[in-house]
Amino acid sequence: MTQTLPSLTTEAAALSVAGAGLRRYEMGSALIGAGADATVVILEPGDNPEASGVQDATEVLLRGDAVPALHSRFDFWEALPLHLFARLDRGCLPLGTARCRGRSFAPADFDRARLELYQPLTREMLDAVRPGPAPGPVPAVDWVDHVESDPIRALESFVLGWFPAEEAEPAGAESTVGEPDDFPEALAAFHRLARLRPAVHRFRNPVLRQPRRASGALGGNLCPGAVPQAARRGSEVYRFDRHPTRSRKWRPGTWNGPCAGVHYFGALGQNFIAAPRDGPR
Repeated sequence: MTQTLPSLTTEAAALSVAGAGLRRYEMGSALIGAGADATVVILEPGDNPEASGVQDATEVLLRGDAVPALHSRFDFWEALPLHLFARLDRGCLPLGTARCRGRSFAPADFDRARLELYQPLTREMLDAVRPGPAPGPVPAVDWVDHVESDPIRALESFVLGWFPAEEAEPAGAESTVGEPDDFPEALAAFHRLARLRPAVHRFRNPVLRQPRRASGALGGNLCPGAVPQAARRGSEVYRFDRHPTRSRKWRPGTWNGPCAGVHYFGALGQNFIAAPRDGPR
């Protein structure tokens, strides 16, 4: 059953809840009224996790220039209530009361506070105060059809289709591990695509931007990626099929294993989870 929004009120009426002796302050985009009876916070709608505003159904963030005079108002044990509103086109939407769950420690540095609503926002209220971006075109998934038969083609289709186009990154200095012609096809393809879509490097389990040679007992082997969760030699290449199995290692000048390596698909697996869902921009 669809729920309707609570009745809107004017900004003046919202601030009057603070009581006598009203003093107005600003923290980022939020307007804060401090009075004898309460503290009123009027928020701007938006979907910016770094700015003042509603973060989710229960959490609200205040962030901006320091306002030392408000430090004592945002205390977990503060007796005066915190009333929250959101400024919409036709008036201010009451969000309910909240308590402070965290703040800057020193009064002189009071430039942020984390508030928790006593009553979670309904989906309709959350959509009104934290509107999401307009949906873009849905990225294609036809790359899945080529994973088994042509992994390189699948890689190209996925990266180019699911990550936004940016200014291509320069190739940089010459590689210290050999010319691109010496790389396995999957490694060369990945780095070529990463220059076109730099976002593939911005997630966990990244393939190294600059592959390097191993030293010591593994000297001469190529280490194309790093896996933080566990130690794994980057020179070990795995067969990409339903049950990945260990394959032979690649050494300079030779390539005896299948074309796809676990590092590339491990990195892409993380990227797939967090990839932009609105497709190319």
